[in-house]
Amino acid sequence: MVPVSRLKSRSAIRIFPAALLAVVLLVALPGGLTGNASAETTVRIGGTGGALGTMRRLGEAFRKSEPGCTVSVLPSLSSTGGIKALLEGAIDIAVTARPPTDGEKQRGAVEKVYSRSAVVFIRHEGQPATGLTMRQVADIYEGKTERWPDGTPVRLIMRPEDGSETKSLMAVSPEMNRALRVAVGRKGMIYAMTDQETADRVEKLPGALAPSLLPLVLSEKRRVRVLPLDGVLPSVKSIADGSYPLVRSAWTVTGPSVSPAAKRFLEFLHSPAGHKVLVQCGQVPED
Repeated sequence: MVPVSRLKSRSAIRIFPAALLAVVLLVALPGGLTGNASAETTVRIGGTGGALGTMRRLGEAFRKSEPGCTVSVLPSLSSTGGIKALLEGAIDIAVTARPPTDGEKQRGAVEKVYSRSAVVFIRHEGQPATGLTMRQVADIYEGKTERWPDGTPVRLIMRPEDGSETKSLMAVSPEMNRALRVAVGRKGMIYAMTDQETADRVEKLPGALAPSLLPLVLSEKRRVRVLPLDGVLPSVKSIADGSYPLVRSAWTVTGPSVSPAAKRFLEFLHSPAGHKVLVQCGQVPED
C-alpha cells in the first residue's frame, strides 16, 4: 500500500498530545496567559477527541439553562492527557475513553460513566457504504485485502498502537488482535494522531478506511460514510439492544474538588435535557 501523504512516525504521535498539554497547562493554570478571573463561571473540558463534539453540543444547551456559565472545550488531549490536565488543575472535567488508573485515582481522579457509543469504520463519502464483516476488517489490517470491490485501493488510516480505538479492536477477538499487531509492523502505513485528524484524512482521501466513533461523526457533522459491521448499522438502537458488535463506554473524570459550575454541568449531563443531546449524538446515556 502506497502512502498518499507525508507519514508521521509513531514517536511523533506520542509527542503531539504532550506538547499540546504543555500549552494547555501554561494557558490555563493560575498565572498563565489567560489567568483565572472567570474560573467560578467557566467549565473547562478536555480529553479524548471522540467526545469533544458532543461536549460542545452539551455546552451550548447548558448555557441556555445556565446563562451565567460558559463552557470551554479544548482541542484533543487524549484520555491520558485529559486526566493529567485535570489533576494539574488546568481543566475542570476530563472526558475519557477509559477509567482512571489506580495511580490516577490515588491522586484524586474520580470517574463516572455517562454513555455507551459505537466504534465505527468510516469511508470517504463519495464512495459506496460497503458493509464489512470483522473477518474482512482483519484481512484489511493484515494486508490480505488491498482493494475495495470497485477496484479502489484501500488506504487504511492507522491509530496509535496504545490508543483506545486500537485497543477496542484488539479486544474483539484473537484474530483481530493478531491483525492489528501485523498492521503495526507493516511498512508505509498512514497514521493519524487524533480522532479529528483521522476524520479529516478520510474526508479528503478516496479509498480511505479508518476506525472512528459514531458521536464524533454525528456531533461534528463529518462528511464520511459510516459502514455497517457484520450486517448491522451502528445507531442508538443497535447499541442499546446489543446487536452492534463494537460498543465502548465513555467517562467523565473529576478531581478532588469540583467547582460549582462544573457540578451544575455534570448534573445537566445526566438530566433529561443532557440525555437528549447524547442521543442526538449517537450515544446511549448511562446514569
